Amino acid sequence: MTDMKFKLRQVIALKAKFNPGLVGPTPTLEIGTVTTLPSGSEATASISGTAPNFTLNLGLPVGAGLVDEPTQVSGGTATVAPTDSVIAVVRSSPSTTTLTLCSVADRARVPLPIFDFSTGVTAHVIWLVAAAGENVMQQSIWPLYSNSASLAGATLNPSEDLSGWWIAP
Repeated sequence: MTDMKFKLRQVIALKAKFNPGLVGPTPTLEIGTVTTLPSGSEATASISGTAPNFTLNLGLPVGAGLVDEPTQVSGGTATVAPTDSVIAVVRSSPSTTTLTLCSVADRARVPLPIFDFSTGVTAHVIWLVAAAGENVMQQSIWPLYSNSASLAGATLNPSEDLSGWWIAP
């Protein structure tokens, strides 16, 4: 009897393995929207539609060494959003520009490059103002200086451990 049960299990297993199942329409998969996400973000994917027609939507982060289009600042003051990947200050003959930084926690450890692309610069100061309770290089406000011979640029790195931003060498 035990031998019979064993053989019956083998037959059922083989039948399940080689049974092709039901034949239906061949599914189609089209690419829907592809969205660029900030560097450091998790990639996303979703499938929508009903059988047999499906659509694949993707969200792909910017890769290492690549950056999104810079956020241009053309006025005297601006607030940096957590999703801004690069800040380009673009003004004509500026004297000061104030950038209020987003919270370090909102940046999720993603560095923030800031560059001065202004024209007619003789002496331009870009003031970096930290969010409440945070700092930039242990100060609540930090200057970046530009002149006609050298435009300013720095990469700010968020650090929750330091409660603020540190500037890369």
